[in-house]
Amino acid sequence: SGSGGVCVTDDHCEHWRVSSNGLPDAPCTAIALDPKSPKDERTLYAAVYGRGVYKSEDDGKSWKAVNNGLPLQRNDHVFLVKVHPDGTVFCCITGRRVGPRNSLSFPEPGGLFRSKDGGASWEDITADLSLHWPGGFDFDPRDSDVIYLAAATIPHGPEGGLYRTTDGGKRWKRLLADRDFVGRGGPSYVHGRFVAVNPRRPEQVFFSTGAHGLWLSTDGGGHWKQSERIPFAAINRVCFHPTEKDLVYVTTFGGGVFKMGTR
Repeated sequence: SGSGGVCVTDDHCEHWRVSSNGLPDAPCTAIALDPKSPKDERTLYAAVYGRGVYKSEDDGKSWKAVNNGLPLQRNDHVFLVKVHPDGTVFCCITGRRVGPRNSLSFPEPGGLFRSKDGGASWEDITADLSLHWPGGFDFDPRDSDVIYLAAATIPHGPEGGLYRTTDGGKRWKRLLADRDFVGRGGPSYVHGRFVAVNPRRPEQVFFSTGAHGLWLSTDGGGHWKQSERIPFAAINRVCFHPTEKDLVYVTTFGGGVFKMGTR
């Protein structure tokens, strides 16, 4: 029910201005830039919570809705949008929660949606999974068919963990499930939050959880190890340094920001 929009700065964050022409007054949860778009006419995509995905083809000066194929009529919790280097656009929609917090219900599933035509149409590539609380996702920068998707377990279904497809969503494999986190601190189920693929070494994948810390795979998800380098259980995002290839920053839910090497 909150308000929101998009702001832009042209002077390294000294000053900001609103750039929300065409956007609804609702929380903007993510912005993605198409790297192939012209420098002075950038194409941007914005995930607007409760309203869908919006697109700008003029550096964010104006926006239009691009929601054909997104199930906003049953679930409009648009959470995250990203653009693959080849131009494919992905959008994650989380499940709608209802009821008191101690007995949450998810009447409709969310999912990961893909557009190969710049947002003109979308397809659900997780329909067979029927995940009610999908979270963050990432992809192999060399191949948009290789996708990782985090998920959280819900009260009426053990769906938590990490999923991967290598064929664009035709088949998904569950790489980590709730049972893999038993005895690793936290509860006996997992709240998968985000996943991050190292753009320089795509076989290196980070998986963050809400109560079981940060996990790392160095073989594209084949094997996983819980990191002992961050003394905090609730991990959010992993961000890769743009020039120092072995350095990442890790944000947490309540524990600050950590810096660590990737080797």
